[in-house]
Amino acid sequence: MLEYDVRISEPAEADIDTTFQYLFVRDVGLAEKWRDHLFQAIDSLKNLPRRCSIAPENTRFVEEIRQLWFGSRRSAYRILFCVFDSTAQDLPVVWILRVRHHSQRLMLPDVETLEE
Repeated sequence: MLEYDVRISEPAEADIDTTFQYLFVRDVGLAEKWRDHLFQAIDSLKNLPRRCSIAPENTRFVEEIRQLWFGSRRSAYRILFCVFDSTAQDLPVVWILRVRHHSQRLMLPDVETLEE
């Protein structure tokens, strides 16, 4: 089975850090559990990332934007990402763009979002 290299953008890292810090102030154990489960979800994108649905933001971007839902109910998050298939020299890549709470507005195109 083809395995993808999963990379996390700086904006997505900032999203993760912000949420972790928010939760950490309220409950250290909850924050650590959230982060562990988030990285397990992200790691699952190594295999069959296209199993995930197209994100509503997809119409705003040139690249195909997909989403992986993480969590449930009021604590649901969307992991937004692009899939880049392999070329002759590069491995296929899943590029994590953002990690957003379900109640946040849709992601807008940003010059930095898709840069490596």
